Amino acid sequence: MMLRELRAACHVGQSEECAQATVEYAVVVIAMLSIVVGCAAVWRAGTSGIFAEIAQEAASHALGAAGAIDISLY
Repeated sequence: MMLRELRAACHVGQSEECAQATVEYAVVVIAMLSIVVGCAAVWRAGTSGIFAEIAQEAASHALGAAGAIDISLY
């Protein structure tokens, strides 16, 4: 019964409230979709080994012979 009243209110003259609800719904859907896409991108980067490569490049001991000196001075 409440849904019918809401639809009737949207058609009678309260279209601003219905339009605001539609915009809010669209904003929330876009925000949730961007979170899902961002999580998928991080997951894909993790499984492909990008994070491991970045950590290996950043490690000072990955430089070879100079790395041993660097580790001992640390």
